[in-house]
Amino acid sequence: VDVIKYDQSSFESIDHAIEELVNKHKDIDTIVLNAGNLADKSMLESGYPGTIGVNYIGTRYFIDNISPKLKKKVRFVVQGSIVAGCHLTKPVELKKKYGTFKQYNISKAYLEAYIYKLVSENKYPNLEYITTEPGVTSTKIIRNLNPVVRFLGKYFLKIFFHSPKKASLTLLTGISSKAKNGDFITPRGLLTLSGYPKIKGLPQKRRRPFLFD
Repeated sequence: VDVIKYDQSSFESIDHAIEELVNKHKDIDTIVLNAGNLADKSMLESGYPGTIGVNYIGTRYFIDNISPKLKKKVRFVVQGSIVAGCHLTKPVELKKKYGTFKQYNISKAYLEAYIYKLVSENKYPNLEYITTEPGVTSTKIIRNLNPVVRFLGKYFLKIFFHSPKKASLTLLTGISSKAKNGDFITPRGLLTLSGYPKIKGLPQKRRRPFLFD
């Protein structure tokens, strides 16, 4: 195990991590991008609000800057979210400070659309991009919420939805040989909230090419 610590809210930190990664691990074959930031009230030095800056901008910056340096076949497995299906019909100002959940919804909607864009363009034929969603589960992503909401949410999620271990199976499927470039993997249960993985394509309404026109 080799740990490379970096801050996904900082472009400079991401640059250092990329250099260390490509110099020390030339045989890398899979990169999992699993950033999950919610209810972050900070504004980053880059001018983006915390949740959008980490979940979308930081992930995109990482992919954009490491991709030209990868010469062999490498797969990116990117964690999306069920909330990416939110009502977003036109581009929005990403440097605006939105409410807690709207900021999260925007970040994941842009992220999933961006991964679809990369698949469609095929700029780097040696790279694969797979999007996964965990469904709904109890994790530390709610750590920044109000303590009462956090306490109630933790136990509500544990009782009514699947475990974090089962939620991670979509991501593990994305790493496996069962998945291929452009796949979209979600839980197979009702409304994709819970269940074992199901491989499909990204729904038409979530591709949103207009976000990058």
